Amino acid sequence: MMTKEMDLVRPQKKPERWQLRPSGCSAILHFCRDFSTVFVFAILPSYFADWIQKMPQPSSKRLPTAYLNGLRGLFSFLVFVRHFLLPWVKDLDTGYNQTDSPKFLKLPIIRVVYSGPTVAIFFVVSGFVISSKPLRLIRGKDFAAMSTAMISSVFRRGLRLFLPPIISTFSVALFVHIGWYKTAYDEMPGDIPRHPARYGLLVDQLGDWLRFVLADLTHPWSWKSPRSEYDSHLWTIPIQFRASMISFLALLGLAKAKPKARTGCLLALTAYSLQQEKWPVALFLAGIMMAEWNLVEMESHIHQSLAAVDPASCLPRYQSIVSQPATCTVLYRACFILGLYLGSYPRAQYAGHSSLGFMWLSKITDDDRYWQAYGAILLLWSFSKDPVLQKLLTGSVLQYLGNISFSLYLVHGPVLHLFGYSLVPYMWEWTGSDTATKSQLGIGLSLITLAPIMLWIADVFWRLVDKPCGVLVARIESVEATGLSRYDETCSRDDGDEPRSYLDSTSYELHMKESMIKGFGLIDLDPPLLSSSPGRDLSYTRISAVLYRLSQWIS
Repeated sequence: MMTKEMDLVRPQKKPERWQLRPSGCSAILHFCRDFSTVFVFAILPSYFADWIQKMPQPSSKRLPTAYLNGLRGLFSFLVFVRHFLLPWVKDLDTGYNQTDSPKFLKLPIIRVVYSGPTVAIFFVVSGFVISSKPLRLIRGKDFAAMSTAMISSVFRRGLRLFLPPIISTFSVALFVHIGWYKTAYDEMPGDIPRHPARYGLLVDQLGDWLRFVLADLTHPWSWKSPRSEYDSHLWTIPIQFRASMISFLALLGLAKAKPKARTGCLLALTAYSLQQEKWPVALFLAGIMMAEWNLVEMESHIHQSLAAVDPASCLPRYQSIVSQPATCTVLYRACFILGLYLGSYPRAQYAGHSSLGFMWLSKITDDDRYWQAYGAILLLWSFSKDPVLQKLLTGSVLQYLGNISFSLYLVHGPVLHLFGYSLVPYMWEWTGSDTATKSQLGIGLSLITLAPIMLWIADVFWRLVDKPCGVLVARIESVEATGLSRYDETCSRDDGDEPRSYLDSTSYELHMKESMIKGFGLIDLDPPLLSSSPGRDLSYTRISAVLYRLSQWIS
């Protein structure tokens, strides 16, 4: 009896590791099961995979600049819509009353859905994003941290912009060589999309792709737009890289200038870039200016909270911002409508001369790039100022599109060539194409059918290619450049822009609260006490300030 009790108390010997491993057929079955599980979850959309695995949902609290993510997601989807329609709608870019197409779709503002300022939005938002952290550090007089952040940004920018397109176009080269690009391009009534030639040998095909990568995709030395045969939509990638480097140079050169002088110089550089027909650079510089205005707005909100404690402490430079009249809302909405109007300027040559609503603009210039650039700037400015407009872009759907926006931009071209364009003739066999109504019905049904498939493929590319590229770039940076900022996987941008933590205003607000409280003389607050509590609001400060004023009055 005693022996049995001792056996129960005595710890059991753990099996050896080799005893836990399955062998023979069992090992093969375990491997197949694990591989199939990984494969299924890899090809499932992220929202389905998270739902099946019952992953915790992210916090519903949005960053102050979450509307930028939604804006980019919305226009990345509109890029897909436009490129799907271009080969099948012959007069897509013409103006109102110039063709027999439905006149309602040619009206100003309505045109934004299929012919809006998509690229201009990408450029101005990118300028806003890449400059947010450097400007925050510049305004905080932390030039050492600013230089470190700029070094990191310059190092990562090219790799994050070029690595995913290199992988996507390599896949295109393989698809072309296999013979999967079988779309009947000659039968398309609209603009025939560019596509690479097929070579007989795989070596020749890969050699042509390598020429494209070196002389076209990663070639920022020419101001001319590249042809980008392996994906005609990637002409913006080298332009983004070049404009980003110019933006970083402008930030470095104006780092120690006063805010008003810096804004004036950026405004002059923007006007000069437009005069020199370098509208991408002008859009990036405009994004930098709006990023600084956004920081000024944040400072004003912090000051407004402090002014509620002691109105006498209101500094003159913030009084006009804190006490904005209600008519500003009308101004923001008017700029929003004006931005939509300018962004819908027709793209066809000389289309503005006879288009309803654009004839007076065409007398100034008929170049749609400039009017759409102005429209994109006004749209972003109105969104950055109006919280009601921001709510339109902070929904879960647009935030998801913003997360996969870069991947959607990269994969929508190959997907259209593989089977997207071929879907329209199949739909026409069912709906018919002998009348305009039947033809448009077939195109619309094809678009509705293709859209979820496109988002699915973009989601997979985002998780399997784009995110790992971000991790790889961060590891290269940590190995090659000791002392630069390390990568935070939870806050990485998905399109080559700066991490999302650069847009997070928590640390900036804490710094401004601390400096303003000490500067206003409200209370002698120990800096570590404030900075050690990121979630602390102004309630503690208000109570302390009231007690301080009360003690002063009693004394």
